[in-house]
Amino acid sequence: MVWRKVHTAVRREGYRVNHKKLRRLWKEEGLRRPPPSKNKKRRPGGLNDTLPTATHSHRVWGLNFEFDETADLRRLKLLDIIDEHTRQAIVMDVDRSITAGDLALGRPGFDGDCGVSPVSWSWDT
Repeated sequence: MVWRKVHTAVRREGYRVNHKKLRRLWKEEGLRRPPPSKNKKRRPGGLNDTLPTATHSHRVWGLNFEFDETADLRRLKLLDIIDEHTRQAIVMDVDRSITAGDLALGRPGFDGDCGVSPVSWSWDT
């Protein structure tokens, strides 16, 4: 399939080449598709080496939202806040609606039973 890209590139350079001839030449030369390379995960804002690690308790907390439905087809939203170091569940909340405003305004129970806030947050998107 790479020969198609080569054919397009050759035509852009101004040469007229039949795609069948180019494919035959490609095979005769024993050319193959380059091995796929792993794409490196990119992190926004240049945070490649500065991500916080959970070296001790209450340093990094993880947020996880889950969704479910009841038997009468009404939505449920589940929020889990977990300490990344100890894997202890700080908060487990179930409601019909949990918004970002609820988290920002400090909905009762979201600071955890310990009354401490984490140094940083991590969450799945």
